[in-house]
Amino acid sequence: MSGNIPYVDRLRQQLVDAGRRRPAPPRFVWATAKVGRVVVAALLLVGVAVPLFALRGLGSRSLSRTGAGASSGEPPITGHLVTTTTKLQPGTLTLTVAFGDVWVVRVGDATSNPPAGLVRLNGTTGTVEATIPVNTVKRLEEHALVTAAGGLVWVSEGIGNGPQTISAVDPATNAVAKTVTVPAPIEGLAAFQGELWASVSPDGVTGSLVEIDPASARVVNIVPIGVTGPLSVAGDSLWIHYNGYAGTSVQLDPATGARGIKLDGTIGDVVLAGGLYWSIVTDDPANPEATSIEAIDPATGKTVVMLPAPRVGELLASSVGLWVWSGPGSLPDDSWDPNEPATVSLIDPAAQAFVGSPVPVDNPPSSFAVGDDALWITQYETGNVTKVTLQT
Repeated sequence: MSGNIPYVDRLRQQLVDAGRRRPAPPRFVWATAKVGRVVVAALLLVGVAVPLFALRGLGSRSLSRTGAGASSGEPPITGHLVTTTTKLQPGTLTLTVAFGDVWVVRVGDATSNPPAGLVRLNGTTGTVEATIPVNTVKRLEEHALVTAAGGLVWVSEGIGNGPQTISAVDPATNAVAKTVTVPAPIEGLAAFQGELWASVSPDGVTGSLVEIDPASARVVNIVPIGVTGPLSVAGDSLWIHYNGYAGTSVQLDPATGARGIKLDGTIGDVVLAGGLYWSIVTDDPANPEATSIEAIDPATGKTVVMLPAPRVGELLASSVGLWVWSGPGSLPDDSWDPNEPATVSLIDPAAQAFVGSPVPVDNPPSSFAVGDDALWITQYETGNVTKVTLQT
């Protein structure tokens, strides 16, 4: 996963632009239930397995806007959100959660102190366990991505044109064990069905899926798909998001490149929770207030819930629920203030409702990742890594 940065950069600019004009009246009131959010790099998804290509593209959607409170027989999620922060050196970028720990990409060059590479954090305490140099991580301008596959942590080069290198770090030794070269710049990286997949593109428009065998660190297949962008995994489905902010998310058969479900007007990844596909959607890309969180029934392709949620920029799923990051200005009392902090909220996917109150977090974020019981957020300028958990 970890292709969050372009979306956050675009949202950040929208928030700046929105501050220059009178904001639209807010459309969202926090329910006294649960809230959620899904995105990032490595996603631990809940729900049922969904057959690939069970649906056709939805085309132009006329969506009903429903509120919270669906009944599923599941006990409701209760509690409140709590944040803790680990302070690292500035330059923290993407991250993933794997092998019980958190792996944070820190950018820089060979002269940086600490050097560019991975910082390994304890998944429970957030303390630094290791700093691992990775020579191929060079600079921020074209971000490095990170995910776990085949018992290894894989970090993309994140720089330049032409072929790029992906380095594999062995968690047993905290050292680079393998490298593999792909033919073009990497736009997305994901672990799926035991393989490592990279979306690559020579021009940032057309692209291919590259299949990599983690055991041998060799490219075993390249499948042209005609588009490029971040990759994500939702249940037993691989998805690609293209055309940038408020673009298109498409379900892919990685073996053939065939397309399944198509969702237009989406922001970031599609995730699976409570047996439903969830995504951030907008009907007005120029207005950051005009975002909602939509749930699609995989069996029918119909929208079953639409939660109005202004200024949402990221959505991720874990066993706790759906994690939601909202940009500055979204307040729980139905008011708007651009000086207020960004927030994280939680959605109960069974109740289809927000849980409790949001908590403030550093802004702007660099990237997001989820583990079983927590959301993790990096912040490039400060080096902060924030852990958000639900306490009952």
